[in-house]
This record gives sequence, structure tokens and C-alpha cells, in this order.
Amino acid sequence: MQDLLHWLSGGGTVVTASARQAGQLRWLYDRSRCRAGEAGWLAAPVLPLAGWLEQHWEQAVVEAAPCAGQRLLGDWQTRLIWRAVAADEGADVEPATTGLLAAAAGLAADWGIGSAALSGAAASADEQRFAQLLGAYESRCRALGVSDASRWRWQLAGDLAAGAIRPRSDRILFTGFAYWPPALDRLFEALRQAGLEVARRQPVAGKPSLAKAIYADRRDEQAAAIQWAADQLQGSTERLIGIVLPDAAEQAPRFGRRLLDLLQPDWRARPAREHPVQWRCSESLRHTELVASALRLLALSGDAIDYRELAALLRSRYIAGAEAEAEQRACVDRLLRERAGPRVDHWQWQGRIRAEAPVFGKALSGWLDATQDCPARQSAAAWVRWLGRCLRQVGWPGEAPLGPEDALLHERWTALLDDIAGSDEFSGGLSLAGFRDLLEELAVQRPAQTFRPGGVQILAPEEALGLVYDGLWIAGLHADAWPPPRRPNPLLPLFLQREAGIPEAVPARAAELAAGLLAQLGAAAPQALFSCAMADGELALAPSPLLAELPAERPVLAARPSVQESLYWSAELETVAADPAPAVGEAERVRGGSRVLQLEAACPARAFFELRLGARPLEVPVAGISPQQRGQLLHRAAQALYESLAARGLEAGSAEALAAVAPAVDAAMQTLPVARDGLGRTARQLEARRLERLLRSLLAWDAARPPFRFVAAEAGGELRIGPLTLRLRSDRVDELADGAYLVIDYKTGSGPELSGWRGERPAEPQLPMYALAERGRVAAIAALRFQPGALKVAGVARDPAQLPGLSSVAKFSRGEFDDWEALLAAWAERLQRLAAEFATGACTIDTGKPALAAGQFGPLTRVRDVAGSPAT
Repeated sequence: MQDLLHWLSGGGTVVTASARQAGQLRWLYDRSRCRAGEAGWLAAPVLPLAGWLEQHWEQAVVEAAPCAGQRLLGDWQTRLIWRAVAADEGADVEPATTGLLAAAAGLAADWGIGSAALSGAAASADEQRFAQLLGAYESRCRALGVSDASRWRWQLAGDLAAGAIRPRSDRILFTGFAYWPPALDRLFEALRQAGLEVARRQPVAGKPSLAKAIYADRRDEQAAAIQWAADQLQGSTERLIGIVLPDAAEQAPRFGRRLLDLLQPDWRARPAREHPVQWRCSESLRHTELVASALRLLALSGDAIDYRELAALLRSRYIAGAEAEAEQRACVDRLLRERAGPRVDHWQWQGRIRAEAPVFGKALSGWLDATQDCPARQSAAAWVRWLGRCLRQVGWPGEAPLGPEDALLHERWTALLDDIAGSDEFSGGLSLAGFRDLLEELAVQRPAQTFRPGGVQILAPEEALGLVYDGLWIAGLHADAWPPPRRPNPLLPLFLQREAGIPEAVPARAAELAAGLLAQLGAAAPQALFSCAMADGELALAPSPLLAELPAERPVLAARPSVQESLYWSAELETVAADPAPAVGEAERVRGGSRVLQLEAACPARAFFELRLGARPLEVPVAGISPQQRGQLLHRAAQALYESLAARGLEAGSAEALAAVAPAVDAAMQTLPVARDGLGRTARQLEARRLERLLRSLLAWDAARPPFRFVAAEAGGELRIGPLTLRLRSDRVDELADGAYLVIDYKTGSGPELSGWRGERPAEPQLPMYALAERGRVAAIAALRFQPGALKVAGVARDPAQLPGLSSVAKFSRGEFDDWEALLAAWAERLQRLAAEFATGACTIDTGKPALAAGQFGPLTRVRDVAGSPAT
């Protein structure tokens, strides 16, 4: 690192591969000057390659150099031209594909693959299409008098070699580049020919210590790396700690949040600029709530909008009246959940929304009117002006003054709009949908936060080059990840890529590059640790062969309690007076039927909140027929079928019974509400066929049984159990040959079978409750679970010989009971205890089974606080 600092101190310029590397190097230089006791110094001339090229384009303009004849494009402007070219050529291109086109063109230019060679070698349809689009792109650039950075490098190199332009610095050092394509080689040699002192190298941290650490599982490896980073940081963001992950795009956000939980437990309540951890995949401008709210408003120009997007607008604090109208907007949200479906026709709903939430409804109507009155196509600048007027009309970005974080985001949003407004020559005329897509695409590419040096940086291997760290951990180096899988560009002919020597297309070059990259990272810190895990869940892994020569040495980590443990043990105990929930009154009617005891058995707190206080989870709209509706359709179809058979005296195995299936299904399907999301005839037909298959399997089971008589379907009744009187509704009741009853329950989902009726707290008490309600008549209970291709029967009977597939009492109870009456008595005793517990107002949580207390009920039950404490 000292040679790099000396280079800067001597007036040299450093050029890096990325803006992030440049920012870190400037910070390291400033830190060294500060530690040297200096009071002031000139800013370090460290530039990313893109900035250095732009600087020399400006100089070329001043000096009237030939390369100034074409204006240098930024990356986003290049993508705009590709977007326009693809549209003109009739290609339906997604934003990600635009980036792929630009990347392929840049790669070809960097490695000297001309468009003529591409056209001649293109074999596949994709290669031919790309060659055609590249020709159109180059023609468009010539017509506009512009050039992208990859092509302009060659022009700059020619002018430098010819002496037509003189660089601002006589000493230039290139650093942080993973590999060196011919375009940079040509530029480097041109600078040398121009008489400049030029060099390219990576900084080295003295004599580094290298070691590898092997862990049993990936979670263990990541936990160790997180603990190590916390130890290395030593509470100071003046240190630079690097964690390198080969799959940083996927793993960095999760890894970074875990590290923040350890280093700064309250990080969610702090502005991002105060976080001691950064990663490349930090939030884009598109995904900030401020910008997302503006883009959601633009989405209202369509025929319908995803419910989740409209709900987010209702909750947004950036729309006029957000605070004063919060309760009314919450009511609209609930209404939409229950009645509108997964896609909301906001044009149809605007009147109802305005009646419930006038301020929001007025803003919505005004926005919809504006989208109706706007031109079909206009320039990007005109759309930006239109958007500004519309956003002001709905009170965006809110009535309250923006905080520092939002103010910065608003500034970045404004800069983005300014860039788009100045892009008319590249973007051409746009429709409203095209403008929205363009705005969203560019917002995704813009980072929400400015780069902050120091602290812990989580990086991909290529990003970590060009710097010196106080500590560096390179994780995830298993054989499948490193050397990384080769990914030749799919739009360029493979043999041309190999001829050019592109590492991704040449196995030997790729392996050499991977080994060299690890060697450079190993020299970038006084202590560099390379690690891998032997397993990732159930997947067995092996260390990368590139780690074979390194000594094995796990770092010694300081004992550090988790956030939960720290909070738990630092809390002061508070003694509070017992304040039990009120008991169920004698005249109080408890609703919920068998669900009362089902919830009480699993989670008394959920039973109390849902059945005593009336809390219920908000519905989540689903496309098509919901699982709940499917269950209801089955019950209605089965009821219609068996009532029809009983009325006509038909046997289950008869041809007439099979013929009655279709009418029963039709009757059930008539009860299905008209689809709110355009559920078509085909979907209804598929559901009807499913029901017919289920009913035929039910008839087949009945036909194989000894004679019985259908008694009732969906029959109501009451059960007095302890202090509670609960209403019950049985799916079906049959009378057996001996006059006893069989109670049947239809099941369409997964869940416990016989085990749900056992134990001191039966998880599925419905059928035992039905048996107790008709204690003198019921001699068997059965759950029929409809599964794909099969009907699964589970149950218990006083005399299982009458009912194939049902268990005897002794078998069901595993020897605990010998006869039916003893089993009923045990059920009665256990269910009475649950009823008494519910009636007394019990509100406890089973920390071993917290599912029912979690989700939307989590804030009420505080299950995470209880279940996450070390005491439990």
C-alpha cells in the first residue's frame, strides 16, 4: 500500500476499475495523511476508469482532438440507445435484456471483436439477432455523433499515440482490474508511447499471513466470519474490514443484516449512513419507499393494479392526508382484501374509495383523470414535466417535511428525472407505459445511498481488488464456487470469444484468472483468511483445490453474546400485579364451535385474541379459487350428492349414483361467486372435474363398505362441555347396520390424522366433540382426507369390523383404553379441561409450537420476545 500512497503523494494519478474502489482509495489516502499528523492536503487524484475517460473527453474537446468528434456516452445513455434500437427493430426487450445487449457489445469492443466478424460467425438465432441489432446500434451512434466508453477507448488510444491529446498527469497507475482486455492494453501502450510513466499493479499489505479455515456447515462458516469481522472492527469505522463472497449478489444482504444485528442491534432505527456495514447489493433507488410510491402511482395508468401495490399506496406516508386519514385508509385496505381480488380495477373502485377515504380518493381520481388527458406519445422531457404536475397534485412526497434520508433520496430522484429529461435524442417519443418502464429501469440501476468508506465491506471478489484492508476474510470457497463456473456471453459466437482469449470462454484462462485473483486478495491484508464449509444444509461440499497448499488455522474468536442474549440479560426484572383476563360470563355466548377448543389446545393466547377479543387475520387476496373456497365446494357438492341419493333411494355403487355426481358438482359450482379476477370458464371447468374425481372416489369407498344409511350432511347441533356451550356442524352422519352412528369429516389439506385426537390437548378435537355430542348414538368417527389420486381414511370405531380402514379403540389409544366408553370418557375429561381453561381467560403461549401465535398475531402475542429469550 505504501507504494500506492507514495505514487499519489508524488503527484501521480490512480485509475481504478470502479467508483467504489476509487472512493475507498481516497479514504485510505486521507486516513494515512491524518495519521501522519498533517493538517491539510490536496485531494488524492484517484478516478474510476469511467471518470478518467470522461475527463479526457472534456480535454479532447478543448484541444480539438479527433476523438472529440464523437460525444462520450455514460452507461445509462448507452442503455437508452440500445433500448430505442431494439424497439425500432421490433424486438420485445425487457430491461434485463437491454443490459445484456449493452454488455455483449461492450465485451466485443473490449476484446477487439468487430461487428463484421460477428455477422459472419453468427450461427444461432440469438447470435444472428444480436449481430443485426449491433449493426443498427452502431448506425444510430454514428448518426447521433456519439460513442460508448468501450469503443471510445480505442479512439482515445489512437489520439494519445499520435500526440493529438496530452493527459493531465505524467504518472498514471491502473489498479483494481480483474483482467486486462486488449482495449486497455492498447490504451496502456498509447500512454507509454506518449512518454508517460504508467504502471498497473495491485497494492500489497507488507508480508501477509495466509490461512484457511474449514467448517462443518455453511451456517457455522458465516457465523465465524461475522464474529471475526466484529472482533476486527474493534468498534471503529476507521478500520477497513473486508468480507469477500463468491456469491455476493445472493448472500451479501442476508450476511450483512446478520452482521448488523451483532454490531448495531438498533440498525433498523438508524439512518443508513450510520451503519458500519455496507454491501454492493444495497438498496437501489427503485426499492426505496419514496421512489416506489411514485412508481406505483404511475402504475395506476393501466386497467388494473396488483392489490399489494394499491395497498402500499394506501399505507404510504408520501400521499396527501396520510396521517389524518390513516384509519379510513386502513378500512379501505381491509375492504379491498375482502372484495376486490388480487388485481384491483381501480377505475371501478375509485368511487367507493373516495367515499371511505375522501382525501386519498380525490388524489386517486385526479391522477386517473390526468392519465386520461395525457398525449399518447411525447418526449421524455414532456413526460417528466407531466409527472411533476401529477405528483404535486396528489401531495407527493407528503405534507410533513422530509427527513435527512428522504431528502437525499428526493435529491437523487430529481437528478434521475433531470437525466431522463435530457435524453430526448436517445429515447425518442415515448408512450406513458414506455416512460414508466424507462423510469423504473433507470431507478433500479441507481444506488439509494452514496458510498461510505471504512467499516465492514461485503464484496464480490472482483470488487475487492485494488485495496488494502486491515483484515480480509474470503468465504464460501468450496469446489463448486471457486474457480467460479464459466459463463461465456450467450450473444457472441463461442469460438470468437475463445479466439479473442476472453477468460469466461477459455477454461485455462479462467482457471489462471481465478488463481491469480485469490493470490491478489491474499496480498491485500496483513492477515487473509480463506474459508469454506463441508456442507450447505443437506448438500455435501468440498474445499476448492486452490486452497490445498494453505495452512489450516481457524481464527480465535472472542466470546460474544447474541443480541437476544444481551437484551435478555441486561433487562431489569419488573414485578407487576397479576392481571388475568376476564373469565367467560355465564350469559356470554362463545362463537367458534369446535375451533374454540382446537385453538385452546394449540395456543390459548390465539384463542383468547381471536375468539374473545374478535381479532382476525386480514385476508390475503389470491388468484383463482382459494383453498378455503375449494374446501367449501367439496362440502357442498358432497351434501348435494348424498341428499340426492337418499331422496331417490340409490346405492353408492349404482350407475345412477355415478350419474348424480355431475349435477351435484354443478349445484356446488353455482354457489361460487363471480370471479373478481377474471377467472375464466376453463378454470371453473378444471375445478368441476376435480370435484367429480373426489366424489367418485368417495362413492367407491362407500360402495365397498357394509350396508349403511345416510342420515344427514352439514347437520347442526350443540355440545355442553364444561362451562361452555358450543355449536357444532358435522360434515356427514351415517347410520350403520346396528343402528349406531358414524360421524365423517372431510379434509382437503394436510394435517394430523389419528395423532390429532390423542394426548391431553387434542390438536384436532372436532370429531371427538361430535362423538360426545351424540354420545349414546355415535360408535365411530372417521376423517376422509382427499389426496391426489387417493382417498385416505383414518378413524376409530367401537366395532372396526363394520368399517374397513378404521382402528379399534385399543390400537388407536396404543393400549391406553380397551373400550369405546372409556375413550369417550377420556375425551370428555380432556376437552372439559380445555373448555375450563378457555373460560377462565387463559392467554399463554406454547413456545415449542409458536406458529399460531406468530404471523399477524405476533405483535399481540409478542411471541418472538417470549420464544427468543434464552430462558425458553
